[in-house]
Amino acid sequence: MVMVGLPWEQHIAFLQDRRSTANILQQITKGVRMCAGHPAVLCYAIGNEVPSSIVRWHGHSRMERHIQSLYRSAKAVDPHALVAYVNYPSTEYLHLPFVDLMCFNVYLESPDRLSAYLARLQNIAETAFGTG
Repeated sequence: MVMVGLPWEQHIAFLQDRRSTANILQQITKGVRMCAGHPAVLCYAIGNEVPSSIVRWHGHSRMERHIQSLYRSAKAVDPHALVAYVNYPSTEYLHLPFVDLMCFNVYLESPDRLSAYLARLQNIAETAFGTG
């Protein structure tokens, strides 16, 4: 199974320009359309580590709404597919309960630190999805 990463320009202040956001939506739609229904697709990653400086610049609520619009675009093309956003510890506060999978890139080399952080991520997931 494959997690299909759908790339877009996330390292710039993209929400300031409607053409940029429209282009990002087009890229997501096009990427999902190319893979829709393929049996090897585990999920689509509609974003990966938007930098914390960009999230702070636009504000977390605006960023969450943008990610949700990407989610809806992907689901419109392939409604039965799983859709994820791949987060990073510096923006773990983003509230994304609509995604099908909660994903984090974690770069901890110490087993103890990794174990502690995984427990934290479990708490974040339980809060976001109400599974606690």
